[in-house]
Amino acid sequence: MSWQALDWVRRQKVGHAHSKAVLVQLANFADDKATCFPSHEYLAEQVEVSERTIQECMKKLEAEGYLTSERDRLDNGRMGLTRYKLCLDRQADRPPE
Repeated sequence: MSWQALDWVRRQKVGHAHSKAVLVQLANFADDKATCFPSHEYLAEQVEVSERTIQECMKKLEAEGYLTSERDRLDNGRMGLTRYKLCLDRQADRPPE
C-alpha cells in the first residue's frame, strides 16, 4: 500500500463514485512507484460492481489522465498481466473533463 497514492486519490475529484472507488483500490495495491496489477475480476469484487463497470471506469480514468496501463509480454510471447500506474503528478484541483 502506498500512503502517497492514497493521499493523492483522496484529493482527486473524478466525478463518479465507482471510478473513485476503483482509484482507492488501485492505491491500496500500489507499490512505492505507484504501480499495481490487480485483475478486473478482483477489483469488481472489492468495489462490488460488475467487471464491465470496472472496464468502463478504467477506460475513463485512463482517458482523463488518472492512470496509465501497460500489458506485460511474457517470455513465450503471450500477453501477461496489465500493469497500472497512478499518475500522481496529476494536479488534484484539475476538474474532470
